[in-house]
Amino acid sequence: MPISFRTIVGFALLMLVMLAISPLFAVDDAAPSLADEATSWLQGYLRIDTTNPPGNEARAAAYLAQILHSEGVATRLLVTPDGRTNLYARLAATEPEADTLILLHHMDVVAAGDGWTHDPLSAELSKGK
Repeated sequence: MPISFRTIVGFALLMLVMLAISPLFAVDDAAPSLADEATSWLQGYLRIDTTNPPGNEARAAAYLAQILHSEGVATRLLVTPDGRTNLYARLAATEPEADTLILLHHMDVVAAGDGWTHDPLSAELSKGK
C-alpha cells in the first residue's frame, strides 16, 4: 500500500505553515528558494523509513524537530512508555487575540506493497515533480 493519504496531507500542511512563517526569519540572498528548501525538507522526511510495524517514528520526529528548531520554533519530543515518539512544536502567536491552529499527522506509514515504479522511500524527483 502507498503512504497514507492522511500522512501526505498532514505533512503538506506542515510544509505550508513552514513556508508561511519563513518570511519571519532572515534569509540571505545566497539561500535556496523557499520551494527548493521545502522540497529538500520533504525529500529528507520521506526517506526516513517509518514503516509500521515497528514504526520507528523517533528518527522522523527528530528530523522534523531539527528543521523546526533551526527556524526558531520551540519543539519537544514526547516518548511513550513503549518507545513510540511524538513531536510537539509551538509557534507562539504574534498577537494575543490570535486563534490557535493545530496540525496533526501520523509519522508512521504502512508497508508500500507492490506496484511502485520508484522506490517509495527514495523521494526522487521525476520529470521535475
